[in-house]
Amino acid sequence: MMTAEEFIRWRESLGLSRSGAAELLGISPNGYTRYENGSPIPRHITLACTAIAYGLGPWQETVVPKATSEKTAKRLREQYGDKRFADGYGKVRDRGSVAA
Repeated sequence: MMTAEEFIRWRESLGLSRSGAAELLGISPNGYTRYENGSPIPRHITLACTAIAYGLGPWQETVVPKATSEKTAKRLREQYGDKRFADGYGKVRDRGSVAA
């Protein structure tokens, strides 16, 4: 669960005002202020903060292929280049890395 302190650091790390962060998250400025003042932060807000921090935009329906073997991982790296893919355990890996 994201704490109020982490929530504030997230906003500050992006250089956002409170109203700018609220707008980006799609919540009211008063709601945003409540979270900074210690109200429990819902999971969907925490997930949105994480997505924004990683530079992800609005949802785009895409298929994330799974690499279940090194051979499959190699094929996916060749096919998708630097795009992400999920390993056989469902964890998203960057730049073609595969869990050992």
